[in-house]
Amino acid sequence: MLHAQFAAEPLSFEKQWRLFALLLVGFGTMLTIWPFHPWAPLGYAAAPTGVSMLGGGLLKSLGAYGLIRVAVPLLPEGAAACAGIMAALAITNILYGGWVATRQTDWKLLIGYSSVSHMGYVLLGIASLSVMGATGAVILLVAHGLATACAYGLVGHLEAQGGSRRIAAVSGLARRMPFVGVVLVMTIMALCGLPGFAAFWGEILVFVSAWQQGSTLFRVATVAAVWGLVLTATYMLAAIRASLFGPARESAPDHNPVQDMQSPAFRAICLAILAALIVAGVWPRLVTDDLPASLQLNGFYERGVPPQ
Repeated sequence: MLHAQFAAEPLSFEKQWRLFALLLVGFGTMLTIWPFHPWAPLGYAAAPTGVSMLGGGLLKSLGAYGLIRVAVPLLPEGAAACAGIMAALAITNILYGGWVATRQTDWKLLIGYSSVSHMGYVLLGIASLSVMGATGAVILLVAHGLATACAYGLVGHLEAQGGSRRIAAVSGLARRMPFVGVVLVMTIMALCGLPGFAAFWGEILVFVSAWQQGSTLFRVATVAAVWGLVLTATYMLAAIRASLFGPARESAPDHNPVQDMQSPAFRAICLAILAALIVAGVWPRLVTDDLPASLQLNGFYERGVPPQ
């Protein structure tokens, strides 16, 4: 209904870019775009495990969904005018979020700031206004949501068993909690975009689409995004080494000795998430085949250039 009305009576260019800028602020706050991001890492760290899983795995995706399904299709000229702004914000998200994540000593804050950084890749894919970039953004949303929810669940288990979320305080757990150790390592690899996991294809599509956009700003953003992956690997692998493969420490005096995950339901959920990420990483066409036609109907074009 709205699409037909806007097509019949299109808004002026000035109104479109102003409205798009307002929607970018609104949806961007939910997507945790800098500088509207601080609520997310601190909120997820303070929340119970279930709320952290829901917020980190789903809530951010609603912001990107709003940009893809509402803002871009209704206000295409406004989206094109603000594409450079979105690319600049994506650079800031990727590098700033990654740098702050390297300074964290709390697992939940580490995952939270890592999530802020990775939303920069999603925003860069949307900013390209291309079918390829939006496809990569959608894949990243799904992959990141699943992996983040799994990571928060595992960290909640570590906190319940060891009495602390501090990365160094729960060291040496790989031998005492083999299931949690293996699943956590695989989840972190999925968050890093390792080939074989779904996020890898999303990142590749975002990189290619941003580079093909052609402008200097987008090419700088592509280079920054690649360096963002280096930052991600740096803080994630350091955290894994400190928590799982460092010297073993006894649990806090007021807690029982740590136990591996015993709940069959929780184990099944973790394995199902990893299976979904691996299947989509090995055969991405299961996700991507139906996306281009839908995205073209929502205002995205080949290489971000409207047809003449």
